[in-house]
Amino acid sequence: MLVIGFVLIFLGASAQGSIFYPYDSIPKELPKVIYYDFVDDVQLIEVDHLGAYWHGVHMADMAYPRALSAAVDVPKPVSNEYYVRDTLGHIIKSYSSHHSLSYLDSLFAEVPLDIHASPINEHTYFSISNKFGGIDRVDFYGDWRNDDLAYGLINGRGEQVLPTDYQLIQITNGRFNLMKDGQWGLMNQDFKMLTEFKYDMITTYPFEDAAISEITYFKKENKYSAFRVEGREEVIEVPLYENLSTSILFIELEYLLFSSNRQRGLIDFKGEVMLPAEYDYIFFTNDTNCIEVPCVKLVKGAQEEYLQPEDIRKR
Repeated sequence: MLVIGFVLIFLGASAQGSIFYPYDSIPKELPKVIYYDFVDDVQLIEVDHLGAYWHGVHMADMAYPRALSAAVDVPKPVSNEYYVRDTLGHIIKSYSSHHSLSYLDSLFAEVPLDIHASPINEHTYFSISNKFGGIDRVDFYGDWRNDDLAYGLINGRGEQVLPTDYQLIQITNGRFNLMKDGQWGLMNQDFKMLTEFKYDMITTYPFEDAAISEITYFKKENKYSAFRVEGREEVIEVPLYENLSTSILFIELEYLLFSSNRQRGLIDFKGEVMLPAEYDYIFFTNDTNCIEVPCVKLVKGAQEEYLQPEDIRKR
């Protein structure tokens, strides 16, 4: 236990040097060292700098409440550090770290192999950076960035499955939203690109209680598109519109509410127009004019029309 405590203190001290805390009275938590289960005779070890960072931000927000979180003042660490240990106890790989393998090997030499570990599998992924470094600026969206850094992925076996070629990586339901050269693209769980890098933004919305598990929205030149993924390979993408709604009631029916020239319409997930963009409003209602509630109300100027959801495709 003494050795493990020393590892925690040393790694934490080295990491804290890259994090600026303007709140001197806030206790600083050293990053935890997380040991994962052995997979194929290797063990992944994670140094949780991000966890320590968010703990510090939370403590600062609690001590000094204000409109903006302390996260706008406290630079975010690049990423967590990861080490790969074999069954002999040797550190054979490291990621996002500035320590040498020989030094890490000596540091973990007396940490027992049967230390309590967290479950993991080969399809668990972790973000790594191309080097250990600090965050040097805040971007337009308020995120801390370092333009010299790039990100990749490793799996639960400590194997690098994506090179450190990307500006940002978002993992969503086994797929990956990737930013490269300022543009976003989508990659599937088999690491095959489903789209080109051509979008200004990608956002994925999960729907736990719906038949549709998730919808991914694109933004390009202030217009929006969306798609759902059928299986692993096929992307059904709809055209770009001025706006697309995330209304769960329409999504459960496999429709998307869109707008064009400030008029609203409905499309299905294949991009086929179900209702043309000629309505001022389209929404679900429990109005007494419904045959069954809820129904869909269409408003065009002074005209109002009520449709049962199953009748939309019949128009």
